[in-house]
Amino acid sequence: MSDWDNLVEPTRAALEALIRKGDAQANRIEELEAKLARAVETLEFYAHVADYPFASRTLAELKGETNE
Repeated sequence: MSDWDNLVEPTRAALEALIRKGDAQANRIEELEAKLARAVETLEFYAHVADYPFASRTLAELKGETNE
């Protein structure tokens, strides 16, 4: 066996670990996006239906519509 042959299994294991971590991070991002979408819906309700200024300001900030 060559030195290259000795690297195949550790490299494969490392690649599989990276893929698992990447998949876990992608799942977490999807969870956070869903939570953010629910938060935006709630802020939109309070901003437009209940007319709370704090909700309007926070919603504008989340959408990047601030005047700073």
